[in-house]
Amino acid sequence: MKKIIAAILFVLVTLVVGGGHALLQRKSFEPPVGRENLPLDSPPLALDKVLLGEVEVNNFYRTATVADKTYGFVFFEGEGYQIIFNDRDKSFLISILGSPFEQYRTEAEESLLKVLEISEAESCSLKVVITTPLFANREESGTQFPLSFCEGRN
Repeated sequence: MKKIIAAILFVLVTLVVGGGHALLQRKSFEPPVGRENLPLDSPPLALDKVLLGEVEVNNFYRTATVADKTYGFVFFEGEGYQIIFNDRDKSFLISILGSPFEQYRTEAEESLLKVLEISEAESCSLKVVITTPLFANREESGTQFPLSFCEGRN
């Protein structure tokens, strides 16, 4: 009888310890970067193209690296800039983090066109704002710029 009780206790302890270890490991699991906070209605990664308004663009959800429920997600980072998509209002924010401003603005605009696989004219139909923080470009900070080739349109 003592052997049976000892065996049952051994099995119970093994299950508790093993289960606790599994729970600890589950808590430390982190979903793949970029997908954990994307909106539930975001397009499946299998789609090649997504529609933004009337413009069909490359499925940039595939390249999301950092997601944030408030600001959207970074889907492209270059040296001196980030391109962020805000899923709430379907807008793009290009944040110029390096100097000189115009150099990185041009590079970021070219990257946007390349990543989305669209023309300049198509990009002018999208909501895109370019900004820069004070630490990066004192003269241009505090201003929202359109894409350079869209200025004067709309």
